[in-house]
Amino acid sequence: KEWNCAVRMITGGYKYLQRISVAGTPRYGLDGKVHGTVTEEEALYAQAKLEKHTQRYNARMKETEDARCNQPSTNCHTGQQFEGRLHS
Repeated sequence: KEWNCAVRMITGGYKYLQRISVAGTPRYGLDGKVHGTVTEEEALYAQAKLEKHTQRYNARMKETEDARCNQPSTNCHTGQQFEGRLHS
């Protein structure tokens, strides 16, 4: 069970998916030796997973930006607190 969890953590990671998103890329085993290449189907799967990662990341960044912009005394572009009074 722990082994499956560890493998899932590695193979679901952004960097791993980036590396296998190109068909023909060497695929390495735990021994560090080449054990085949990434197939077209595997590359397409990795590209789809990367797109989902990107969409989730962008959504989180937008939520963070929106929350920061809704704070009354914060510059929503830099996140810096304003000093003193705003222009009247």
